[in-house]
Amino acid sequence: MRSDRATANSNSSSSNTHGQGDSTPSDYNGQQVAAGKMAGAIKGVRVFPVTPVDASLYPGSIILLPWGSPNGVQGILQYFRLVEGCLPLIEHEEKTNRAGQLYRWVLRTRLDGYWSAPAPPLSSFIGWVETVGEKGEGGRAGGGGGEGGGVGAERKEEESTGKKAVYIVPYGSNWGGVNDRFGFGRREESVVAVSRLAMLGEVNRYRQTIGVTRQMNSEVTFKLQLKSWGIQVEPASLPFCVLSRRAFPDTCSSITVSINASVPLNGAKCQPCHPCAQGKEVEAILKATSPSAETWLGPVQSGVAFCPGGKGKGTGGSGSEGSWPLDWEEIYRRTVGDELAGRQRRIRRRVAEIDTCTRFLEKMKGEVSNWDAPSPLALCVRSALGTPRLLGGPQDSFPAFAPLLSPKSLIMALEYDSQPAQAAAAAAAAGGGGEGRSNRAVVGGFIARGNAGSEGVSSIVC
Repeated sequence: MRSDRATANSNSSSSNTHGQGDSTPSDYNGQQVAAGKMAGAIKGVRVFPVTPVDASLYPGSIILLPWGSPNGVQGILQYFRLVEGCLPLIEHEEKTNRAGQLYRWVLRTRLDGYWSAPAPPLSSFIGWVETVGEKGEGGRAGGGGGEGGGVGAERKEEESTGKKAVYIVPYGSNWGGVNDRFGFGRREESVVAVSRLAMLGEVNRYRQTIGVTRQMNSEVTFKLQLKSWGIQVEPASLPFCVLSRRAFPDTCSSITVSINASVPLNGAKCQPCHPCAQGKEVEAILKATSPSAETWLGPVQSGVAFCPGGKGKGTGGSGSEGSWPLDWEEIYRRTVGDELAGRQRRIRRRVAEIDTCTRFLEKMKGEVSNWDAPSPLALCVRSALGTPRLLGGPQDSFPAFAPLLSPKSLIMALEYDSQPAQAAAAAAAAGGGGEGRSNRAVVGGFIARGNAGSEGVSSIVC
């Protein structure tokens, strides 16, 4: 990390159910934390569980359109909170290790992004922002402050620098607004860009001043958020996509693309798959696409392959892992080559065993200046156990255990990769207290979760 630049990573969250939405901040497999450690210098780590956002604290949330979000408005609010969580990491580093000296530049990317080619050098982004800022040219994405000015435009015009406020985003995936899956700009503009929750009230007021009455998706909300501050949007063509296990309709459509693409994907949803459409087949689908393909992928669409949909089905007829084919690792290896595939295997090995995983993350915790996350042991136990899957109430599924549990308890099965004995030992090591007010009982490979209280359950291992 250069002394005048901060890199902020966030991970999209639209669901806390594995396979039904994109990955959650408190990732069940723990590999993203390990990948960050192996990638290079990391200054801070923030991992947190998905909890509901109280919409009443953000009256401006009435502007949000629930359509298209797996969890409706609540999913959008959780995503906004996640993006905004980059700010405390940056501010902590500035205060703790930089003697109050602020970063000049901030680049925001995502941990679930797949880069099919190296990202452009930071110097090119800096030069772009400074050149456009000096000239004050119109934004090409339609989200710049030059269109109508507004409250933010007046504030920016009063700045002593006289430079235009500029923020770089990817082409495509804008859905009538601005793509928010990558961003680069000066610190001032970046603070505005990532303050998704804090800015909802101001966006609502600005919406009223320009006569917009309809509800808006995340991308349109982001467009007005930048515009209200007079920030000019500059779209860039970037070679990355967002890995997703989200299950889409069982058709070959332009929703999810293959990671094996020869053109920039600009943050489109992607996965390793056996394509269902390539070449001229893709051209035919794109011609029938509404809205336009450029809105979705950006200005270049040739060289893209589409993945088949199908909830709970393997893409390519080989079974499924979420909505991915079971041979996705081999597809990944053929796409990226043996060297990068080897790195991915090393990451998996380092988190496969609880002891190895814990030592690895303990070392990482000691190297970073800010660890805002559960303990390494808790992360690794969760990695070994996998994703809890609700089976039903104890009275319905396991009547023998009903006397031992609170009436409010639920029985959850575990989907895990490790051996049952290891999973049970990991749960026992985690203790019965659980997280917050949740108690756990491990029973023959199952986990019982109930709210603690007058009838709270104690930890039982058998």
